Amino acid sequence: MKPYSVDLREKVIQAYEKRTHSFRQLAAMFSVSLNFVWLLVSQHKKTGSVAPKPHRGGPSPKLTQA
Repeated sequence: MKPYSVDLREKVIQAYEKRTHSFRQLAAMFSVSLNFVWLLVSQHKKTGSVAPKPHRGGPSPKLTQA
């Protein structure tokens, strides 16, 4: 799944900073999940950035080739 654009992320944060809408309302306004809004706001508070984090990849393989 592709990450949401930085433009969308910035719009969500701008709307959040106006303090006129709840997280649930923001999620509905931008057609994103409530969890996304919560995580984005949390990330913005901690790092000051809204850029998507790099993909961490999956688990390493358990079997080695012989």
